[in-house]
Formats: sequence, structure tokens, C-alpha cells
Amino acid sequence: MSPSIFRSLTLCSTVSLTLASGHSADTPAVTNNTRWVAIGDSITENGAAQMWMDYFFKTRLPGLTVDILNAGIGGDTAQGALRRMDWDVLGRNPTFATVMFGMNDVGRHLYALPEEHPDTAAQKSRMLSVYAKSLRTLVEKLKARDVRVVLMSPTPFEHSPALIQPDTPGVDAVLGQCAKILNEIAAEAGVPMVDVHAALEEWNTLYRQEHPKDTLIGQDRIHPGALGQFAIAVTVLDGLNIPKATQHLTVDAKSLQSDSEAIGNLRGKDGAITFDATFPTLPFVPNIPEAPLDWVNRLKDGRGEDTLGVRNLAKGNYRLLANGVDCGIFSSDALAEGISLGELAMFPLTQASKRLLQLLATKAQETGKLRMVAWSEHFAFPEGRPEAVGVDQVEEHLRRLLKTGTQSSAETIQRRLDVYAAFKAREPEIQAKIEALEKEACALTKKSTVRFELRPENSSITTTPTIP
Repeated sequence: MSPSIFRSLTLCSTVSLTLASGHSADTPAVTNNTRWVAIGDSITENGAAQMWMDYFFKTRLPGLTVDILNAGIGGDTAQGALRRMDWDVLGRNPTFATVMFGMNDVGRHLYALPEEHPDTAAQKSRMLSVYAKSLRTLVEKLKARDVRVVLMSPTPFEHSPALIQPDTPGVDAVLGQCAKILNEIAAEAGVPMVDVHAALEEWNTLYRQEHPKDTLIGQDRIHPGALGQFAIAVTVLDGLNIPKATQHLTVDAKSLQSDSEAIGNLRGKDGAITFDATFPTLPFVPNIPEAPLDWVNRLKDGRGEDTLGVRNLAKGNYRLLANGVDCGIFSSDALAEGISLGELAMFPLTQASKRLLQLLATKAQETGKLRMVAWSEHFAFPEGRPEAVGVDQVEEHLRRLLKTGTQSSAETIQRRLDVYAAFKAREPEIQAKIEALEKEACALTKKSTVRFELRPENSSITTTPTIP
């Protein structure tokens, strides 16, 4: 099940988009050798949504080279992002950009003030005006460099009374206004807009009906948790009309034939059958231990599945082996209906996919260190980061900020200050590690052939297991 974001999209050898509102776009597309920079605030800096999209591209579309670069900075706004466009965005030579701001742009503190507070309404209006103007400028700057742009509405603010964190009524409504502003800008500029706000609100409403004390949006009402970040990823993949890239393999045990070109060398003897299957990709197996599995699968919505169906087996139970590895026992009825290979823990390609995900998670952690460096250098210079930046200079500016910030902002600044010098000194080392992890991850995405064997549970046939 997937909320309807927009559906007037087409796919061929590249992914092309058209606006839901009917306006034509400048054919932004995720094509081979795309350098995708994700621009945003802390919700983008988190990096999990980019990791899930990276994981999907690598497992299901390995022939499509897409390098997703994190350009999120916690606490930033669209106006603030303009100050770092040259060194943090355009300096990385992107060909494609997603832009998601709003949570820090609307002035959430204003919604905690009484309505009669002097100038509150005017301040709220000014914040939205600055937001709209800044986003228009961002889009203009990106398009001027031939960067294909996709706007994303902000994630929702959680108003559930079940959460401990104090609520700020009215914030989510103004984030909905941000979505309307973005739709207007998208129409004016001829670029697409993915309505993340609407999609996550719809999903979160359903989720809270089943889990009333929990939320996809996050216990702090602002930052989506692990499942919420996954929801952002699938929303963007759906919004960009990225294909679900499924593969359905079918075998007829009676005729020993298959209508799947990927199946070959079919043999049958004593009620058992063997065959080879070619897989151009790995299964997409998102693993979110802290999230309900049914909700992971609901958001996944069949994306990236490899299924195997075997018809006309004699009634009974069968043991499935893949490259000699025992993958479990299944009834003839279950095999006829089809089983998801990615859900088999011991399936060799599932094991490889899990290893790939581990590499990408480590890559995201290392990227987070570089983003902390970028955060420090961005906020140390409110008028814009100079070309030459010294560690002592940055630390001096951050210490000044410590004296003027609120308690919560001071805690954030102190955490960044504590690690800035160390991470800055290790920048080349961290970047080299990221590149090595990327290389190792890509090496796992090769085409492979798996030898399957299905044998009746009462069979005496023996096979020497092959450890993958």
C-alpha cells in the first residue's frame, strides 16, 4: 500500500518525471552516472533515507550508477543553505539535487506564543515569505548550473497527545502550507515536487491506529525515526517513479519447463527437481530491528523482491537448497503460490545483500563525521564560510556561539566542537574509507547463478552443502 503522491510519470531506459499538477518538467531524471546531492536540514543530515535509496539502487538497479551525496546540515534553513551553496553543494559537481526544508524555516517557537503576542502573526508571515524567496533562489542557482532539481515538502510535525515531548499546536498546519508553496514554486520553475509531507501524514495516521503510543515522525515530534526515514526513502523512490524491480521465477515440476528466461538446466528424478537460476541483482532486504516487520513490508510494498514459484509438485513438503545451502522446508501449496527468496535468511544472495547493507550503514556513519565538519564550518561563519578555513578560527567562532545560544543549541554546539578538530584532521582518511566501502559494496552487486534443488522431505537424496 502506498499513498498516492503523483502518478503521471513514465519510465523507459531513464526515469523521467512530470508534475502532478500537469506542468511539464525539464525532464529531471535519474540516469546512469548521476551525482545526486540531497540538500536539507537535520532530517536529511541523518542520512538513513539516502542509505535506503542507495541500497535499493545497488541491489536492484546495479547497472545504474547513482552516487548520493549528503548535503544536510542540522538546524539549517533554505535561507541558510544559500550561504553554503558554493562549497557544500555546487562544489561537489552534482547533476541532480533533491531539496527539503521547512522544519526550521517556519519559526516553530512562534507557535508556542499566545496568539495575542505582539507581531506574532506578522513574524509567521515573514518566515514563510523568506522561505519561499530562498527556495526560489536555490532552484535558480541549481538550474543555472544544469542541475536537475526535485523539491520535497517537509516531513510532518507530530501532534499526538501520547508523546511526552510538549506539543506546539499549529506547526504541522504551517508545514502543510510549505507544501503548497513548494508546489507553486515547482510549477513556476518547471521542476517536480514530491509531497513527502502528505505521504508521511497518511502513513503515520495508519501507523498510529495500530501503535497509538508510537509515531513514524519521532518521539521529539520533529525527527523521523528509523521507520520514518525508510518511509521517506520509499516515498522519494515512488515519487521519482523508480521501478520496483521485481523478478518472478516460475517452474513447472511436471513438464520440467519454465517460462522464465532466467531458469535453465531443469532436471527431475525421484520426485526431486534441480535447476539453475540467474540473478542480475541482489534481493532488497531492508532490516530495521526496532520497527514492526509488518510495517517494514507494508512500506516496502513488494519493492525489490525475487520470488520463486513451483507448480505441479506432488502434494507434500519439500526442502529447498540453494548452492547446497538449506533454505528451509515448504509445502507444495506454498511453493505453487510462490515464496520470497529475500525472506530466506540462509539464501546465499540474501546473505550477500545483508553484507551490502552493513557496508552502506558504515558508509553513512563515516559520512556523518564529514557532515559534522560541514556543520561546524557553516555555523561558525554566519556571513558565509571563507575559502581558507583554519581549525582554530572555527573553534573560536563556535565558542562565541556557545555563549549566545539557548541550552539546547549550546549542547549541540558543544558536541560538534568536541569532535571538529579530530574529524577535520582526518577528513582525507574518512573520505578514503567512504570510497573503499563504496568500492566493496559495488563489488557485491555482480550477476550470479544459483543452483536450486527441491526434494521431498522423505527423500534419501543427499547433497554436500556449499558454504557461500
